Amino acid sequence: MKKIAIRVSLFLSVIILSAASLTRAGDLNAPAGPTESGSAMFTLGDLYNRLDTGATVLKRSGPFTEPAASPGSTMHNLNEIMNKAPVIDDTAGAGPEHVLSGKTYWGLQSGKWGLQIGTRLGGVILKAGGSFSPGGRWYDNADGTITDTTTGLVWKKTLPTDNRVFVTIGLNNCVSQFDCTTIMIIGVPSQIDIFRYCGELQNGSNGLTDGSRLNDWRVPSVREMQSLMTGPEAIGGGNLQGFSGSTTDNYWTVSQDTVDPDMALTINIVNGVLNPRKKAATGPTAFRGLLWPVRSALLP
Repeated sequence: MKKIAIRVSLFLSVIILSAASLTRAGDLNAPAGPTESGSAMFTLGDLYNRLDTGATVLKRSGPFTEPAASPGSTMHNLNEIMNKAPVIDDTAGAGPEHVLSGKTYWGLQSGKWGLQIGTRLGGVILKAGGSFSPGGRWYDNADGTITDTTTGLVWKKTLPTDNRVFVTIGLNNCVSQFDCTTIMIIGVPSQIDIFRYCGELQNGSNGLTDGSRLNDWRVPSVREMQSLMTGPEAIGGGNLQGFSGSTTDNYWTVSQDTVDPDMALTINIVNGVLNPRKKAATGPTAFRGLLWPVRSALLP
């Protein structure tokens, strides 16, 4: 009998301790009396409005006052409040590397949920409504352009075959206006050169809806082209990272060869090798190169 009594006593002790531990999960006692301001609490409507619009609401500062009428239809239930709450988004959610250093934001990524602080140095203006590449480097502005967030440069997204620049000064060799293009004007004012082509790019032409104007676009330098091929999500080896164009050709740059001033540097988009080429050549064997227009992220 003593053993049974001991076991019952232990059993009751366990139940009492378990009940005591459960009560610690929440306090059923009022924080203060009804006549004290400490008893004030936010309403479900307050929570909904904070999530919906960021509205700032103050709790009452005085004693509780009985409402003159029952609550109206403006009250929101728990399901409506949950529908306003943010959700995990590892695809388009920003990370600290996307936000300026010291700036706070609400993180949606797994492991980076809630209030976060940006770590990005320098500012890059991104157009609303676009989307990031999986690694977060490239931002498709949905206007015919892609921004490189590591440099702030904006590049033309689509490089169709009519952007191909055939270097020639012989009008008899022309098949289209771009076959008559030179890397610079060489005494033939009627020719369309790549500098002029870039200068004439603007909003409403060539698939651009970016708000650009005449002379916003230009021919990239060697260093700018090389920046595309370095760092995370680099372009090269057949991967254009969301751009559309040739993955095997050489691309013109504005940079001049340091040895021969009649030469301009081109860059192989596959391996990054620089190739000096004549700025002008004649005949059907003239060097062919592609053009990748670039502009600043800041438009006037």
